Amino acid sequence: MIFWLVIFGIVTLIGIGVISLSFENDRMNVDFDKDPPPDLIIEVDITNTNINKNQLYAAKGVPEFWRYNGETLRIFKLNNGEYEECETSPLFSIVQKEDLYRFLAEAVEDEMEAMRNFQAFLKQKITDEDN
Repeated sequence: MIFWLVIFGIVTLIGIGVISLSFENDRMNVDFDKDPPPDLIIEVDITNTNINKNQLYAAKGVPEFWRYNGETLRIFKLNNGEYEECETSPLFSIVQKEDLYRFLAEAVEDEMEAMRNFQAFLKQKITDEDN
């Protein structure tokens, strides 16, 4: 599974997946002709842009993306070439928005600690689901 985390327009690859990356001027480049789209893009952006990201992500076949504007988290899933907003992530149905808000608030104080706590939280949820 391939995940992208997009913070202020900078793409950070997280998760597991095979993808060809090249770096130019300290920026990561992804070749969509060679690489599959990510399964999920998580976008944290509090700026406005003229780029229609919904249209861009849909054209690339990204099945799900999350957008956080500093206050509100919105989850979108691709359905017949267009995104529709949903309350629960199709990929992470075990995680509720309230859980995500808690970890986003933690990240303001300590991003690395929040990431470790979120990873532990996910492992526990998955373990609970398996039992």
